[in-house]
Amino acid sequence: KSNSIKMHSYSFLFFSALGLKLGFCSNPNKHQRLLAYSDWNELTSNAGWDTRYNHAGVVLNNKVFILGGISNLGTTFNDVWSSEDGATWTQVTSGAAWSIRQGPQAVVLNNKIFVMGGSKGVSYYNDVWSSEDGATWTRLTYGADWAARNSFSSVIHNNEIFIMGGYAGTSKVNDVWSSADGITWSQVTSGASWSARRDHSSVVYDSKIWVMGGLDNSASVNDVWSSADGASWTRLTAGADWGGRATHANVVYDNKVWVMGGTNTVNSNINDVWWSTDGGNWNELISASGWTNRKGPAVVVLGENLLVMGGQATPTLSETDVWDMFVPGDPTGQPTTQPSSEPTSQPTSQPTIDLSFKKHLKDQLDDIRDDASNILGGVQTGLTGLLRSVRNVVLPRRHGNDL
Repeated sequence: KSNSIKMHSYSFLFFSALGLKLGFCSNPNKHQRLLAYSDWNELTSNAGWDTRYNHAGVVLNNKVFILGGISNLGTTFNDVWSSEDGATWTQVTSGAAWSIRQGPQAVVLNNKIFVMGGSKGVSYYNDVWSSEDGATWTRLTYGADWAARNSFSSVIHNNEIFIMGGYAGTSKVNDVWSSADGITWSQVTSGASWSARRDHSSVVYDSKIWVMGGLDNSASVNDVWSSADGASWTRLTAGADWGGRATHANVVYDNKVWVMGGTNTVNSNINDVWWSTDGGNWNELISASGWTNRKGPAVVVLGENLLVMGGQATPTLSETDVWDMFVPGDPTGQPTTQPSSEPTSQPTSQPTIDLSFKKHLKDQLDDIRDDASNILGGVQTGLTGLLRSVRNVVLPRRHGNDL
């Protein structure tokens, strides 16, 4: 009896270990959590600019720029800094022509940086500024047609600036506006299909605008919407795997949409990273090391690298660090795909299996083989003992003994 129990135990352990190694579970997509590109690399722990969050980040002429933001002490900024590599930073200006503010939006169109909106205390802005170098700024309008706001999102789509949602001083909104020059604005819709919200994120992917997460009038949400024109919206999922969150970062990189960090439904800062190619199926990036939990970081793609800059780690600590991640390419050293805000190829729901993942999978299979060998050896020993016990008990009975 003890040998029989031993054999069943070994069998159970074998298949349990096999299932854990391969990541089997009730959700068939969860095995994609094994997909890991690389560890994060800290380019600098002190970039030189003051610690901050809710700042803007853009890339112009192969340089990354950060603009504005707020510190944990409540100090708001209107300085501009730039870097060619994310490690060494230069102050472009200690005080831009636009006033100090947090939560502005910044985009690049026609080789110019556009800065829009934001707030300082209870003052909300809807002015629009542009600059070719981050130092000299031109005010395009004192007040755009859209209501003054912060915590909104913006993208470049079809050579126009789109702004969406945000907090307009007294309430959250879900309107959408567009402009080809930052001066003249058109209301695309007064109420999009997604709920009024703030602290959400947006990108352009597969020639569509995506809106993700944020804080609506009830709670932090994790829905994902897309639109080809900003007027008609399609819900890609009512609940993405990354859970309700706000003040997170969002970017298109390696032909995928990425969501990272922010605050969760209980208002705790987080640092998880997720990606998707269809908005409905999301995969978590598993990395051995990286940046701390934070909300309101700036995230950009500089060359072939994804950069995370600053953010609020705790209610009493903001960061001035910069981290990067690189997606390994093929054996020639080329990236798997060229990052683009409007890719020409159709996305696929199948994950990209790169070299690091293949090696990771090989290591996992080698572990399975070793575990299987050890477990099967124990099973064989237990089975041999069990057969001996059966023979000793059964064979005498067949000869009439113990009758």
